[in-house]
Amino acid sequence: MSYIKDSFEIVNGAISKDVCRLTSRALIMAKDITLHSSNLKENDFPCRDDMVDNSFSRYSPLVLDSLSDTLVKDVVEQVVGEKVIPTYTHCRLYYNGAVMYRHVDRSSSEISASLCLSIDKDHDWPLMMEDKKKQTISVNQNPGDIIVYDGNELAHWREPYEGKLQVNAFFFYVKENGDRTKLKYDTRPMLGLGPEDRKYQPDEQFKLFPVKDK
Repeated sequence: MSYIKDSFEIVNGAISKDVCRLTSRALIMAKDITLHSSNLKENDFPCRDDMVDNSFSRYSPLVLDSLSDTLVKDVVEQVVGEKVIPTYTHCRLYYNGAVMYRHVDRSSSEISASLCLSIDKDHDWPLMMEDKKKQTISVNQNPGDIIVYDGNELAHWREPYEGKLQVNAFFFYVKENGDRTKLKYDTRPMLGLGPEDRKYQPDEQFKLFPVKDK
């Protein structure tokens, strides 16, 4: 399978295990700091988003935005065969019972990349995806593996998680020579800033570049 032909491609071992270990630890520390500063417990799931139950998520943490413009960007450009511009990143810490509902990514996710950072070795948890032929495929990842896919075209989801903890990072791009360059950095002045610094919020981006729900 290849991105050019199938709109998705799996790159095993794209990022070193050492980088994954460091990044996973940084994201777990961010979660722990949030719990401590808010006087919350683990199962309160602070920063959970609407897409996934039983999870901790964060928009564009510095460690991920840094990767998006360096190591991960190199992989994505090699896969898609052209230059890309980073828009934003996202992380999720998935806990037992987490479910990721079927969806396509938003307008600034013309090209998406899912990086596995850590897994529960006793429980595989595949990413489910509907390919261009409307067939369902199932992809398991190990730390360092990246799935590059057309985020606006291919619907994807995960069934209920039976493990203890899995950490994934998500990187989103638009084509440098495409028609969405105004979505550079998710319309923030620079990488690393929060969602409040976007010129156009997701609903406004959708009006500029509609994405069909799958």
